[in-house]
Amino acid sequence: EAARLGYFAQAVPIQAIYPPQARTSHYRPWADTSRIVRMVAWKLLARGLYIPGLLRSLGVLPAPSGQTSK
Repeated sequence: EAARLGYFAQAVPIQAIYPPQARTSHYRPWADTSRIVRMVAWKLLARGLYIPGLLRSLGVLPAPSGQTSK
């Protein structure tokens, strides 16, 4: 959504500290991954498979001026 509105994401390193007594993840690999895939597929289909965005994410097309794709 943000990229569609013209915003650009930038990855930044962060320090993470996980205490030994912290709870384990509640991520359910199959169920949660399938929900993510369905959501992304729906967004792609609903927007007509925005090909320039796909090609930019794969590094085939350059990022918008002044930005890097990775």
